Amino acid sequence: MSDRAVYPHPLLDARGEGVVITRSESTRVALAPGRADFLVSARRTQRRPILVTGADAAVSEPLLRLLRETGGAWGVEDATGETWDGLTGRRLSLAEAASRRSPVGPEDLHPRFLEPDPAPQSLRLRISVARRQRDALETVIGGDIEALSADLTGEAPAGWGMHEPAGIPWDKTALTAHARESGGTARYVVAGASADAPLIGQIAVHPTRKGVEELSDLVVSVGDEDAPQTSARLEAAARSLENVAAGVPLFAAAFAEPGRADLFRAARLPRPSWPVAILIGAPAMRAFELDAAELAAAHGGRLLGKRRIPSLLLDFATLDPVTSWSRLRAFADAVGEERMTGASPALGRMLFGGGAR
Repeated sequence: MSDRAVYPHPLLDARGEGVVITRSESTRVALAPGRADFLVSARRTQRRPILVTGADAAVSEPLLRLLRETGGAWGVEDATGETWDGLTGRRLSLAEAASRRSPVGPEDLHPRFLEPDPAPQSLRLRISVARRQRDALETVIGGDIEALSADLTGEAPAGWGMHEPAGIPWDKTALTAHARESGGTARYVVAGASADAPLIGQIAVHPTRKGVEELSDLVVSVGDEDAPQTSARLEAAARSLENVAAGVPLFAAAFAEPGRADLFRAARLPRPSWPVAILIGAPAMRAFELDAAELAAAHGGRLLGKRRIPSLLLDFATLDPVTSWSRLRAFADAVGEERMTGASPALGRMLFGGGAR
């Protein structure tokens, strides 16, 4: 019996115990419609999808997100036939592909994973916003991405779509109508318009009992890490979260991270990110059941919005990475993992389940 008879998909190249494998010869692998369908179909049939590329390939942010959401792995194969996990660096074989074991020590890592990426690099901002909205006619999806894009690049997004390239001209009304018609969870890719500050964004819309939860994520290049204007751009990112606060989100977070200027991810060990600003929205602050003024005073935060139920902004933009992480961890410890995760599971995962990435 052929592989396709067991798991009929045009992108299926091989299968193993509990896994299905698709290969790409491209050096830039994006979330094309067929590839997205392959990943979702694998999850539906309780198989782990494995994307196999060459050692010099890079994958896009939207593809990487869906690969993680479907429990998949990125297998990298070099010219000699050696393979490793492009996200963890763990040496990989087909027999082990279904395993989610993390590397234990340096000997588990393939040497190529530790090599620097030769592609042009830049400092990037990764910003996430979560908000809950009522199921009402005036509810509009995409406002956070649009506002952040304008703040950080000077322009609204260029387009949106369900896959890459996101070629539908940017229109929040059309995007909202599509999300409403989908009825369930909907995911979108957003493309930036600025050549000087490349941007890739994603929006996920999840139904709730009273409406929808909108999760917005974007990555934008801010240029060379040591450039004179970089500090100003980090401070602008912190201000952009202050603007987001006006709409009463659950939370928003901005992290700085060195990476590829084209916003793709190579099969290399990423350099560490660090927090630039964290916004705890009024709904989350209320759920903490802590004194907002005392919390702000103890951790150098600023209260925004209504005095009775304020939002809290922690601005680390002018701090070095070590100090910013220290300040954020002190705040997270003071609030507590249970409170943080209860108020916002997404923020809890970010702070207690592996950082920003």
